[in-house]
Amino acid sequence: MNLTPRALRIHLAATLITMLSLGPISVKVGASGEAQSRMEGERTSPIKNLFWQPDQLRQGSPVLFTVELEGMAVRVSGTWLGKPLMFFRSEKPHVWMALAGADVATEPGNHELVVVARMRTGGMAKLAKNINVNAAEFGTGSVDVPEDYVEPTAAEQRQIAADQILKKHAFSHLIPRPLWSGNFVTPVDVKPTPSFGESRLMNEEKTSRHMAPISRSRKERP
Repeated sequence: MNLTPRALRIHLAATLITMLSLGPISVKVGASGEAQSRMEGERTSPIKNLFWQPDQLRQGSPVLFTVELEGMAVRVSGTWLGKPLMFFRSEKPHVWMALAGADVATEPGNHELVVVARMRTGGMAKLAKNINVNAAEFGTGSVDVPEDYVEPTAAEQRQIAADQILKKHAFSHLIPRPLWSGNFVTPVDVKPTPSFGESRLMNEEKTSRHMAPISRSRKERP
């Protein structure tokens, strides 16, 4: 069919009016497209990797969290077991670390770790991951000491209170980088006793839970 220029313009105008009367045309993305979009979003997240040492945690375990980023961050923080975590930048500018620990009273099971990175570009990145804490077995130890060491004097109680204030002040603020370098060393070259976490019976009465291993030097051994 041959149309004159004027008739062609009229035909195109009528077609356009018909399309506009049908309303907006929406295009739905299928489930596979949504899944692909989520995968692409995960792949483009600035948080590239998250891992911890040791791999298997249990009650009373210390843990070193490591976050690897795709870009540069100005701050990396997190929360785990209801406590805040402040990550420090390692020798590699894209790797941040945080030292934490699972309390001996932590309930066994999965506990969510949430990491938030504030990127230098101004964006924010967030990652949540469940970390399993296994149950640990703690023994019971007994010790008999003179009563003079069980009941501190008034002067000793004042010293204990002053030391607690100093310790609270030391742990009340964060530092941007570790104040140590190298590996930790033991004070004496002996094997520590497996007493961490055990309940203490002092003079046949339960008084506390022991929170540190003991390394006896040769002079202290019976």
